[in-house]
Amino acid sequence: MAKITHSDMRRGQEVPSSSTYTANTNEPQNYVVADASDVQSSVDQRLAAFGAQPQQDQVVIEKPKVDSESQKKLESLIFMGKYTKEIDLAGHKFEMSTLTHRENNEIVVKLMSVGDAADIFIVRALTLADAIKRIDGVSLDTFDIDGDFTNALERRTAVIDQMQLAMVERLYAAYGALVKEADQVIYGEKIKN
Repeated sequence: MAKITHSDMRRGQEVPSSSTYTANTNEPQNYVVADASDVQSSVDQRLAAFGAQPQQDQVVIEKPKVDSESQKKLESLIFMGKYTKEIDLAGHKFEMSTLTHRENNEIVVKLMSVGDAADIFIVRALTLADAIKRIDGVSLDTFDIDGDFTNALERRTAVIDQMQLAMVERLYAAYGALVKEADQVIYGEKIKN
């Protein structure tokens, strides 16, 4: 069997004669800490440095240059199928448009928060709250309506909820017709100028 030895290894009772070691005594020991007073940073700076997150390299993404003809093509793609129409019902003019993908996503998020209670009436109200832009030239966002709302969609939905059911059904049917018109443009059955 191999014997392992090292120059600092001592037998059980051997005690080094170092001046820093005190064997089983309660004598106070002195420690020296480097003086930080010569550092030229203030306490606030040191605290800020201590609490600061490590900085990450920032990547600068340059906006690509697009010529005006390509810009026009991209804009037409964004608004392709976006329909806005004025509908006359019961002596009032409703300005209505199809929804963007973002507006549709807001509706889906709201429906998910409602849970199992989501039904066709909630879907109609949320859809019309985004689809109806103005009633008789007045934006839905400016209607005076009571309630505590966390966002604009909730406020507009409250306006729709105050309408008669027959009016909501007619408006929703008009919205459905508007979506069909927009689909015809997307599928190439009709050319939009």
